[in-house]
Amino acid sequence: TSGQVGRYRAMVCHQKNSLGASARWIQLELGQFTGGRSSIFLDSDNLINLNDLLSTVRDKVDVLVVLATKEIWWRPWCAGEITTASSAGIPIVLAMMGEGDNPLELNFNELSCQVPSKLTQAHMDVLAPFGIAHEDIQRAYAKLQDAPQVAVSVQNPMVIREAIDGLSRLAELNGMRERTIFARLGSELVSVTRGLPCLQTKTVDCIKNCMRQRRRSFVLLGNPDDIEAVAAMRILEFAMLEVSEQRQEYVDIYNCSTCPQAAVLRCVNQGMFVILVLSKGVLNCEVVQRVCVLRASRLWPEGIASTSLVFPENMLLIDADRLDFEYPDTAGYENIQNNCGDKLRQSRVISSNSSSVAPEKTTASCHRYEWDNTKVPFQSDQELALALVNFYRWLFNQLALALSTHGSWRTILHQVECIYDRTSRMSVASDAATIGSSSTTMQGYQSSTTPSEFSRADRPKSPSDFSTMVRSRSVP
Repeated sequence: TSGQVGRYRAMVCHQKNSLGASARWIQLELGQFTGGRSSIFLDSDNLINLNDLLSTVRDKVDVLVVLATKEIWWRPWCAGEITTASSAGIPIVLAMMGEGDNPLELNFNELSCQVPSKLTQAHMDVLAPFGIAHEDIQRAYAKLQDAPQVAVSVQNPMVIREAIDGLSRLAELNGMRERTIFARLGSELVSVTRGLPCLQTKTVDCIKNCMRQRRRSFVLLGNPDDIEAVAAMRILEFAMLEVSEQRQEYVDIYNCSTCPQAAVLRCVNQGMFVILVLSKGVLNCEVVQRVCVLRASRLWPEGIASTSLVFPENMLLIDADRLDFEYPDTAGYENIQNNCGDKLRQSRVISSNSSSVAPEKTTASCHRYEWDNTKVPFQSDQELALALVNFYRWLFNQLALALSTHGSWRTILHQVECIYDRTSRMSVASDAATIGSSSTTMQGYQSSTTPSEFSRADRPKSPSDFSTMVRSRSVP
């Protein structure tokens, strides 16, 4: 609660309905520079009473970080936060939230002039008890012309990283970026070796024990061109690291928004567990389609007419707040199938007996996993498209788990614990199914479902129809 922290290093001012996940993401990122997220005010965690909001800005906040969009200026509480900070002499830093690759550009003198027409009497009635009038907001907005700005977009991982670092510098946050694994390992070493005579022996034993612990690896997949989807993936990453730390487990997380596509494809090809964050347009993303084709290769390893020996459960769906995902209908699947060719087409195919591939352990090994160099059992654009669409149909046989990115951190952690546990159970089931499918005793249970079957006239018309077909043909 807000009473637990005497002062906040920064506060994130944002438009909740459109940038709720981004605000949480920015809080988590900035918290790495200040020793923890609790030092960065976010209303989802800290706000108990709206009447205390503006007094918190005035009395307890060192810097106000505004996630600037075209519409945030016409939200009464955001206008109140900015005006209060400006009148109290609190520094304001503007995170200019672009749309896709388009940077946000604003003329604050023009914004100031629009205040009387944009902020209606109903808006001003909210702010009147705090002594804020149109003129106060106009003065505050005009001053923003000289406020420091940082462009935030999802052009590429380096741009994101530079934006976060820029925000931390402008907000004068001290560099306390934690290295979670090393920090945890160091604390274990201290607790084990403190007060013991044979420090060297105990230290070595501790390191061995840490290294023996099982490491789990995940790929976080989503739409890298949607800033709220990227924020949801980053929130999930932060929360999974915290959950694993609480359980004293070690995880490696490869986030498609921060990793090169070749590295993501390499991880997927090696069988890592994939967590897909659903959002608007995600099924048409290049990296998502290519990952799903690789997963389809495991379902139909001998190509379009082969028999699926096993349905490996190593991909999980996440339904995060307000990302506007809609499950495709028959027309949606046909649209995906007709328009995925350019993203899946390979200009060069490596033969199965190729010996020109660099060793996997070398630095250049990721080149092997460039899409043009990736081996798949589908021989034509039509087969690739058909495999993708039928994999989507299979994937939506499972229910997506919720992730309340706009909620409190406690709620997010509870949900991610459920996600973490589900991945464990699904991994065990997948391992058992894979072993079972390779055993001659399981031959009677093998599925006869192939991608080509779903291309015929009796292809299921909806994901629910596909679910019934899958359940009737898969391993019980």
